[in-house]
Amino acid sequence: MTEPGTDRSDVDRLQKARDAMYRDHILDVAEEVFAELGYDGAQVKRVAARAQISLSTLYGHFGTKMALYSAIHARRLDALMERLQSVGRDSAGPLRWMLAGIEGYIGFHMEHPTYLRMHLREGNAWSEVEGLYSDAQRETWRRGLERMAATFEIGIEGGVFVRDDAMVAARTTNAMHQVALSKWVEDGMVESQSTLIARLHRQYIRAFGVPERIVELLRSMAEARHEHGIE
Repeated sequence: MTEPGTDRSDVDRLQKARDAMYRDHILDVAEEVFAELGYDGAQVKRVAARAQISLSTLYGHFGTKMALYSAIHARRLDALMERLQSVGRDSAGPLRWMLAGIEGYIGFHMEHPTYLRMHLREGNAWSEVEGLYSDAQRETWRRGLERMAATFEIGIEGGVFVRDDAMVAARTTNAMHQVALSKWVEDGMVESQSTLIARLHRQYIRAFGVPERIVELLRSMAEARHEHGIE
């Protein structure tokens, strides 16, 4: 019951804020549990216990384990796509677009290591849609590949990237991301973001750049990093 003198809209706003806080708390804890145990090993009751809420409260927000799992991916992937849509807009040409995209993608996962470990724990190849559990994952995977392939095509026509199947090149880039990030986790997550991204940029240029332009492209990469104040 609303207390006298209390605006109903204020009560509704407070309730929505409380629900959002509970939801975020549950998702944070569930992300930790899925990162530790994987989807099959994680139990909803373990999430509830660690979050210090009742099982009924958790199910009031997420009706099933898959709904909970999918919500974690949706939250993180929405944020990732928002970041990637903004990166590279001030960059000139397909190489710098791609390098900016790699920096945004790798940086996001390094800033969210629990989500990264959860993602790696799934054990699927990032170059393939097979093994992705949620619709949010599959949709983000598709959109990301299409964007990369389109950039590859521009770079191929512009004489920056070697002539190849653009979608294969995009999938190979996803595989490179997975290898780099899984090794970072394996090594204790101590390497700096700047160092890992710089190494991946160099690998990318050597893998896809037109051979006779490799030195020039590496120099362009160094100039771009300098412009952004990155050593």
